[in-house]
Amino acid sequence: MQMQHQILSFLQQEDGYVTFNELIEAIPHAAGDIDLLNAELNIVLWKGVSDGFLSAFNHLMDEKLIELRGCDASLYHLYGSWLDLPIATERKMYTEPHWLPVLIQPIKRLS
Repeated sequence: MQMQHQILSFLQQEDGYVTFNELIEAIPHAAGDIDLLNAELNIVLWKGVSDGFLSAFNHLMDEKLIELRGCDASLYHLYGSWLDLPIATERKMYTEPHWLPVLIQPIKRLS
């Protein structure tokens, strides 16, 4: 529950969309060795998150408290971190892993 609150607080503090690398750097214990992905489509959202971050992120998505928006990979380059994978250009099944660069935004404000 604490990490969910930290994620939402950071997103609201930034007052807009943030990249995964910004979010992982800002949240203590968010970095790890787990990949955040859509296994059915072979699309990777980000690599190197902790189990706690993955659980918190999935809960926030399931509860529709955050949303993802596709973005240009250059935004990740601006912040000095990106995935060395081909870019996913559409929502389809890929035979090899592809990276879908996204921005994260809160949908609901914390009370």
